[in-house]
Amino acid sequence: MIKIQNLSVVFDSQKILDNISFSINDNDLILIIGKSGQGKTVLIKTILGLNPFYSGKIFYENNLLGNIKNHNSSLVFQSSALLDFMTNFENVALPLFENSNMKKHQIIKKVNEIFHKLDIDDVSSKYPSQISGGMKKRVAIARAVITNPKYIFYDEPTTGLDPNNASKVLNLIKEIHTEGKTSVIVTHDKRILANLPARIIMIHQGKIIFDGNYNELISATDKRINNYLRSEEYEL
Repeated sequence: MIKIQNLSVVFDSQKILDNISFSINDNDLILIIGKSGQGKTVLIKTILGLNPFYSGKIFYENNLLGNIKNHNSSLVFQSSALLDFMTNFENVALPLFENSNMKKHQIIKKVNEIFHKLDIDDVSSKYPSQISGGMKKRVAIARAVITNPKYIFYDEPTTGLDPNNASKVLNLIKEIHTEGKTSVIVTHDKRILANLPARIIMIHQGKIIFDGNYNELISATDKRINNYLRSEEYEL
């Protein structure tokens, strides 16, 4: 479990997150939604220790973030963040070379296995610039899961993808989740809402204004939620 207590984040005197508290339970599948600029990405990067925070506490399995060296988490960046000077195979292998004691032949075997499992064998020897946006997302997901993390965070995994590729990426996320991963997805793509059996958390102006399921979301009377659901942002 990850527990967030009274978390506030301030950048340049502007409060981005305002006294946020919630827990991410083991095996949760969570969608963090809201319009652009509401603090969604800042939230997950802060939970991962990538951003400083003004006040509050974050616990991984009752251990305070900052007192632990490895919180067993990974992040799939919105831009995929693949290194252009490396092949896709090398991008996925990099975390193992940097953070494991595995032998080179063991790493090669494991990376080949994950490429096969995710059905991306044919792009392993190519460079990120040589593959489509949808395929880049799949390679980025392969890199995120290669170290077998307990918690996987996805930042806007369907942004910029056509409906077909978005569906493929979502199916991959669901498949990985069913293998026992705790999954947290940041999105303002409303196509996702009805397609994942997820707990939904909505952030508005740095505060949590909803925490529930899809049926509760669409029947909510809060005008801020209704305005979000009626907006055309990221609908194709």
